[in-house]
Amino acid sequence: MILFNGDSWCWGYSLKNREDRYAVKVANKCNSKYTDLSLHGCGNRRIVRTTLEHDINKYDLGVICMTFKNRTEFYLDGKWENVN
Repeated sequence: MILFNGDSWCWGYSLKNREDRYAVKVANKCNSKYTDLSLHGCGNRRIVRTTLEHDINKYDLGVICMTFKNRTEFYLDGKWENVN
């Protein structure tokens, strides 16, 4: 099982079909199931936070793509908000 997390590059933002994103292609090439936690426009704090919220022991491989350092997030009224 493979864990993917990152920003729009991992999420497949510019693709017409998200099934063409590299997470799907790598998982298919490895004949593996995958979890994709990526989100377009997110920051490194979210990437790290959501990765560590998962039981990473169940994964054989993790592909974690960090983003621009000026992106961040904050917690407000019960939910996380992205800041770009």
